[in-house]
Amino acid sequence: MIRKIIASTVALFLVLSFFPAATGFANSDVRVTVDRLPVSFPDQLPVISQGRTLVPVRGVFEQMGFVVEWDNSARQATLTSSTHTVVITIGSSVFTTNGVSHTLDVPAQLIGNRTMIPLRLPLESVGFYLDWDNLTRTAIVSTSLATRPALRPGVGAELGFGNSRIAEMQYGARHELEYTHIPQLVWSRPADIAGFVTSKDADGLLAVLGDAWDNIASQWIREDLLHIGSDRNVDLSDASSRSRAFSDYGLTQSFHIQNISFETINPTTTAALIELSDTGWFLISTFVAVVHDSSSGLRIFVLERDNAAVFLCRLHNVDGRDSISVVDNSRNAFVGEIREYYS
Repeated sequence: MIRKIIASTVALFLVLSFFPAATGFANSDVRVTVDRLPVSFPDQLPVISQGRTLVPVRGVFEQMGFVVEWDNSARQATLTSSTHTVVITIGSSVFTTNGVSHTLDVPAQLIGNRTMIPLRLPLESVGFYLDWDNLTRTAIVSTSLATRPALRPGVGAELGFGNSRIAEMQYGARHELEYTHIPQLVWSRPADIAGFVTSKDADGLLAVLGDAWDNIASQWIREDLLHIGSDRNVDLSDASSRSRAFSDYGLTQSFHIQNISFETINPTTTAALIELSDTGWFLISTFVAVVHDSSSGLRIFVLERDNAAVFLCRLHNVDGRDSISVVDNSRNAFVGEIREYYS
C-alpha cells in the first residue's frame, strides 16, 4: 500500500530524456538543483534538442565541486574532481570518465558558448544520482544516496521519516514487512510458523523472515532504479552485490530485524517476540509477537508507535489492526499486555 502511495504521484519515465521534440533549439523551463540547492544559469538556459533536454555543464558540475576547463582547439570540456576526470567533446556522443567511454543519447553541443549535454549518464558515471520532479519540472541532482530527497516529503513529514529518499524506502519496506509479509507468512504457513514458535526455533523463524525481507528490499531497490532511469549495474541476484546495495540503502536485515526471543505466556501459550529497530516513525512497530495457543492457534500482536509519545499494543487480524491498550515501549510491558489478553 505504501509503495503504491509513493509511486502513484511520481512519473517513472524521468531524467531529462522525455520532452517533446522541437525544431532547432527551444528554451525549456527545466530547473536543476544540486543537493537541494538551485543551480543558476545566468547566460544559457537548458534547451530542447532532438527531443532531449540539454543542460549547461559548467553550472551543474561546478556546483558539485568540479573544476571545468575548456580546450578550444580540441573543442573539449574537461571536468575534474579529486576522484574523477570527465572529458566531453563537442559534436560527439561519446564521453569518457576516468578513461572509460560512455555514450550519450544526444551529442554534446556548443550553444551560446556553453557546452550542453543530457545530464543522466555523466552524473551516474561519477556516482551521482538524478531524480525528476514532474510537477515542478526539476532535475534533482544528489551527490550521494544520503542527500536524495523523498518522493513524497509531505507524507514523510506526517509519518516521521522526513524528506529523505533512503528513509522513505526504509519506511515502505518496514511497513510492507509488518502489515503484509508477516501476516501472509502466518496465515499461509500456519503449521510451519506454529512449529517454529512452539519449538522456540529462532533460526527457523529468522530464515523465513529473512527471505521475506530480502524480497521486499530487493523490490524497493529495483523500483528506485527504475524511477531514476538508472543504468547502474546492480545485480541483486548476486549475494555480494545485493549485500552492498542493501547497505547503501540502509535496508540490511540485521538492522531492521534485530532479535528473536521467546516467552511462555501460560502453560499452553508461547510467544515469539520479533524485535525490530526503533526508527521513531509513526505506524511502525518495535516488536511483533507471533503467539501460538494450543486452543485458539496463531495470533499476531504488535507494539506500534502511534505518535511521537504513544505506543499501542495491537492485535493484527485478517481485517487489519485492533488496538488493545496504550503501553510503554518495552518488551516487558508488551509481554504483560499479551499475558493479560490470554488471562
